[in-house]
Amino acid sequence: MKTINIIGSGSLGSFTALLLSKMAPAFGWKLKYYDFDSVEEKNRRNQFFRKSDIGRKKTLALKEILDLFSDCQSEAIPEKITSASELRGVVVVLVDKITERIEILKSISYRAYIPLLIDARSCGDVAIIYALDPRDQDQVAKYQKTLETEGVAPAPCAHAGQLPIIFQIAALIGQLLALFESK
Repeated sequence: MKTINIIGSGSLGSFTALLLSKMAPAFGWKLKYYDFDSVEEKNRRNQFFRKSDIGRKKTLALKEILDLFSDCQSEAIPEKITSASELRGVVVVLVDKITERIEILKSISYRAYIPLLIDARSCGDVAIIYALDPRDQDQVAKYQKTLETEGVAPAPCAHAGQLPIIFQIAALIGQLLALFESK
């Protein structure tokens, strides 16, 4: 069984997890949800959480919700990924901060058991998705340039008006993973 590590369970992460949980049985994937944060009232506007989830760890609430919609194998890991984290399988990065992306890259670069990194970012109605082989030195070097933070303000949290682009990003991630499976 192949593992898809979804890092971040906020707006991008929760809706991407919904889509991938529906795809997982067909592709034989096990999903692992990573996030250290808890659900807050403000998250309900643009994330896939219920009122009863407020105060709970996002990953635990998300797994419970998605288990209602899918029979995929999944695991909730309410932890922050650091450079010391041991991940295996495909890594999908859906976090808010560049500093978190840098830590994730440190934990997965040049590891034989990490064949694909997908990193999606959005701000307003702009989105960008990077897909690369983190075992390839040239691809990692190009990706690292996207992580340079000097003079870059952090992106504001998504809001309900951005949900259409969030769903489009989730769909593109699903398509990238389906294409990756077909090669």
